[in-house]
Amino acid sequence: MDPGPGCIVQVTNRKLNPEELSAIIVSHRHLDHSADVNVMTEAMTEGGFKKRGILFAPGMLSRQSPLFSITSKRVLNG
Repeated sequence: MDPGPGCIVQVTNRKLNPEELSAIIVSHRHLDHSADVNVMTEAMTEGGFKKRGILFAPGMLSRQSPLFSITSKRVLNG
């Protein structure tokens, strides 16, 4: 999913459950493709209480790596 503006509304309209997402993909840094990345991250992690999912973002968003994981190590390992 590319989390542009209104992404959470579109997810809800399609009767999808954001808490069941396993990943968010940002195709590039333009706001029309990334504006709601925080909203979707909050929805996917139930307000940050459930550490799960992966955020894939262009390398320019993260200078260390093109992949930024919001998943806890425990979940990744099993």
